[in-house]
Amino acid sequence: MKYFRKYVLSILLCFILTGCGQQAGFSESVSAVPESNFTESQTGVPETVMQQTDADAETAEIKSASDNVRPSKEEVLAMREKTLDGMPETEISRLRENIKVANLQMESAYLNDNLFKKLSDKESPYWQYFDCKGDIQLGWWYHQAIYPKDVIMKAENITEEEFAETYTEPGIVTNSFDAADFIDLISEMKSFVKNEALAADLQQLMDLTRMAQTTHEMQYANELYKVLHDLDYFLLRYGIEDVGQYTADAGTVGTYYGVLAVYGAEPFSAEEQTKVFGKILWDAYCFGKIEGTDHEVPDTYGQESTYFALYDVDGDGQEELLLNWTGTSMADTVEYIWGYGDNGTHVELCEFPALTCYDNGVIEAEWSHNQGLAGEFWPYFLYRYNAETDQYEICGGADAWDKSVAKTKEQGEVFPDDIDADQDGVVYYLLPADWDGNYDMEPVDGAKYRTWRESFLEGASKLDDIWFWDLKEENIAILGAEKPD
Repeated sequence: MKYFRKYVLSILLCFILTGCGQQAGFSESVSAVPESNFTESQTGVPETVMQQTDADAETAEIKSASDNVRPSKEEVLAMREKTLDGMPETEISRLRENIKVANLQMESAYLNDNLFKKLSDKESPYWQYFDCKGDIQLGWWYHQAIYPKDVIMKAENITEEEFAETYTEPGIVTNSFDAADFIDLISEMKSFVKNEALAADLQQLMDLTRMAQTTHEMQYANELYKVLHDLDYFLLRYGIEDVGQYTADAGTVGTYYGVLAVYGAEPFSAEEQTKVFGKILWDAYCFGKIEGTDHEVPDTYGQESTYFALYDVDGDGQEELLLNWTGTSMADTVEYIWGYGDNGTHVELCEFPALTCYDNGVIEAEWSHNQGLAGEFWPYFLYRYNAETDQYEICGGADAWDKSVAKTKEQGEVFPDDIDADQDGVVYYLLPADWDGNYDMEPVDGAKYRTWRESFLEGASKLDDIWFWDLKEENIAILGAEKPD
């Protein structure tokens, strides 16, 4: 499979949150993270919110809350009493402290380190906070004790590469509290909550955390921040008084996003399309059956090596479901791509799970075997997305004859040196879309093969940010479909 895959579903929160303030003396790099990460027992978090000093933070896609009528102090106090009723005082205190710490840390990262702009890049090193636990490298740091980088480079007449080699060091930080820990903590605190609406808001935190990590979509981290913000400042505390008096700019603590179920907002929920995809995965996971196909998996298949992803691979503006079914015998390995429309789901493509997707709607599907004369060249078919049918259609394929494998075919045909113009010992067979398995066509040289291939790819780039995760219950559950009995 030519995609990135998530090997660990562990993440976030108190992570990036703790880790985005700039460490004194370092610059021109990803900012350093304080050594201590968020833990339940952490104390001494300053009751201040830094002023927004980075103008680019306006691009963080935090939607304006100006249209939301924020609850008054009296309303907050009344809602707090209602939603916390029946909880032990010790658990109320824990809930308040943990939400406060997480909110302040994420808020600091947003205001001072342009967090959401960084997370807009799915390959940003900041996503390591969601994915990894332990030492992670966020970039390269150098100490700006006396002169900035450009001054040093000019004075010493050195290149940026030479500067990096001499003056920088790996930007290593320790992420000691991952998302699995955070989700477990919220889940445990939720067990003490008697109010259904507050329980729904805590569930939002867990669901958004999982979605942020599994998709690397900034919007989920953004929504996660909003829930933390409103829980902290407009339920568990009254931020305008409790925090606002300590800040230079009270605008942040006075902002109300209106995302809490306790005040009547609809809690985060997966879209209907995502739920339908979730049902497909539940059926595959629980019963070994693949919707829309005759595929049934033997009882011996291994779910631990089967993966799925949500991604707009065909470029139609909405996500498809990809299922890489490899936890079985070689004969049963397959990859499906499902689309979603007015009539429900349908299979767009079914092929051996060795696909490379391109951003112009073309997919290269390698063959499961290479037992011919191709040598190091691996045969493949090309598919192209048809927007009218919402399916992939085969365009053709390519195979090769490598002279180093055989100078003569079994039928006595000699390697065509006259066709091999570049004399690299390889010629290619261009297979038509309706290929019947015969090689009764004249091979071509490398130049003609590359021209043929480019006529389909047209300079397209590979989609290398498709994130797969394991077919496990906790991963399927985040899509919002109920597990069948």
